[in-house]
Amino acid sequence: MSETQVSAAQQHDRSKQNGATSDPEVYRISLSRQIIFWIMFVMFLPFFISMPVMIMMRATHGQTTDAIALAAIFVFAMLAMGFIILQISMMGRLRFELDNESLKFCIPSWRGPTPSGPVIEKHIPYDDISSIEQRAELYRLGGLLGPSQVSSITTRQGERYVLGYMTENDTDAPIPIQKISSSLSQKSGKPIEHKGCVDAGTQLGAFFRGAPSWEAVPLSKQDVAKIRDRSALFGKAFIFGFFILLISVIILSLFPKILTLLS
Repeated sequence: MSETQVSAAQQHDRSKQNGATSDPEVYRISLSRQIIFWIMFVMFLPFFISMPVMIMMRATHGQTTDAIALAAIFVFAMLAMGFIILQISMMGRLRFELDNESLKFCIPSWRGPTPSGPVIEKHIPYDDISSIEQRAELYRLGGLLGPSQVSSITTRQGERYVLGYMTENDTDAPIPIQKISSSLSQKSGKPIEHKGCVDAGTQLGAFFRGAPSWEAVPLSKQDVAKIRDRSALFGKAFIFGFFILLISVIILSLFPKILTLLS
C-alpha cells in the first residue's frame, strides 16, 4: 500500500475513533460567475432574436449570398446560446457537500467535458464508495488541444458518477474537482487511483458518443508527447496563417488607394 493510501486510511480511522466532527465542506459556483453568464445572455439575446428577421429581409430582397452567410452565423449563434443557457441552468444547482459521514452532490450528466441533462442528485455514505479515480482526457478543437482533468467515484453497487472536469493547470476553477477529490479521499479513507491519460478525440464527438471508458488503456508518455507536439505545431501554423491573412486583407484594402495616389 502506498504512503498516500496509508495516510488517507489512517486519517479516516482516527476521525472515526475520535468521533471528530466538523462543519461540512460545501462547494458551489460563485454568484459572480453566475452573474457574468447572465450578463452574456442578456447582451447576446437581442442580436440572437433579430437574426431571423435580418435573414428573411435579405432573402426576400434578393440578397441570397448575404442571407446564406447570416444563416450560417445564426447556426453558430444558436449553439453559443444553447451553451450559455445550459451553463446558467446548471450553475445554480451544481453543488458538493462533504460532511463527516457522507457525500452529497448535485451534478449534471456529463457528455465528455460538456454538462448535459438530467441533473443527478445523490447522497452517498463514505462506506458505500468503492473507489475514487482521476485521469486526464485530451480533447481537440480543430487541431488545438484542450487537456482536462476529470474525477469520478464508483460505489459498491457498481455505479459510477463523474464528479466533474477542470482544465489542466487551472488555478481558479469554478469547482475545484481535484481539491474535492482529495478531501473526499481523506474523509472516506479511500485512496485516489490515477488512471493516466486517454485520447478523447474531439469535444463535439465526446458530446454525442461520450468520453472513453474508464477501463480504456491509458496513453504512454511518448504518445502524449507526440499529441502535444502536433497540437503545438498546429497552433503555430494557425497563428502564422492568421497573420498572413490579416496582412493580405490590409494590403488588398489599401492597394486601390495607393494606385489612386500614384496616379
